[in-house]
Amino acid sequence: MTAPAKSDTPLRQAAQWSVRLNEAPGDEDLRRAFERWLDQSPAHVIAWEDVGQVTSLMRKIPTSRASSRPRARIVVDCGIAAALIAAVLAPSTALRWTADYVADIGHERTIALADGSTVRLAPGSAISIDRQGDRRDVRLVTGEAYFEVAHDPTRPFHVEAKDARVTVLGTGFNVRMGAAGTDVAVRHGRVRVERNDADVTVLNGGDWTRAVPGGVRIGRSAPEIVGAWRQDRLIALDQTVTEMLSDARRRHRGVIILTDGGLGRRTVTGSYDMTDPASGLAVMVEPLGGKVRRITPWVIIVST
Repeated sequence: MTAPAKSDTPLRQAAQWSVRLNEAPGDEDLRRAFERWLDQSPAHVIAWEDVGQVTSLMRKIPTSRASSRPRARIVVDCGIAAALIAAVLAPSTALRWTADYVADIGHERTIALADGSTVRLAPGSAISIDRQGDRRDVRLVTGEAYFEVAHDPTRPFHVEAKDARVTVLGTGFNVRMGAAGTDVAVRHGRVRVERNDADVTVLNGGDWTRAVPGGVRIGRSAPEIVGAWRQDRLIALDQTVTEMLSDARRRHRGVIILTDGGLGRRTVTGSYDMTDPASGLAVMVEPLGGKVRRITPWVIIVST
């Protein structure tokens, strides 16, 4: 049985080793090849430990009764394992190489900056800080963050996020990177949002701007709902189910699978309690004819 390709990432190689060793537990040659791979790099050891977390979760997933074919079960297991690796390990492994601060899936994180500002990272989110001189520049690498910026008119505070640049003097606001682009919403104060070095929008408390296919939407909402994810709530303002599931996945240490693309394209507006993600998603999709099944504590299926 061949070893994983060297071109694969250590995490992917470790996942492949896990499958191969599980399929051939008595193959001593395979075991020795695995041990040689493990000794090649500290990154291999870390990746193997990470995959061990997923393996422990996989053992708790009940065996499917829908098929008696072992190979079919292996395919199902590998699919779920791959999804769990992406959901559970991506923030804690890949992002740590590119970001200064990371919030793991299912966990928020608060960072106190040197200038007195604070950043609250949503689960599965990450930021980088520009520490050159007296600059106050933050880059949202992925996910969502709420900022409370200390007032300093001599040093504007900048947030870079995908296709948007936010400039503030002192305010509280939320930035979210979505599939279509970057959303910015202001709880209090005033910010300037630049997109593509051309479009400039000034937002006050309660204002929001969202990138949509073909342009930008601007609207108003109650200021108190800005950053409501900090109270375990997801706020949807005419957003697709697919977008909202992306946000929900960051709060769930497992995998949320959408089986119906048509349902994913439907739009919702409302406030949803994510203390229990499965229950919150059920409230979201049931009015649209959708349903939510919790296969295990880690696997949630959204379908019609």
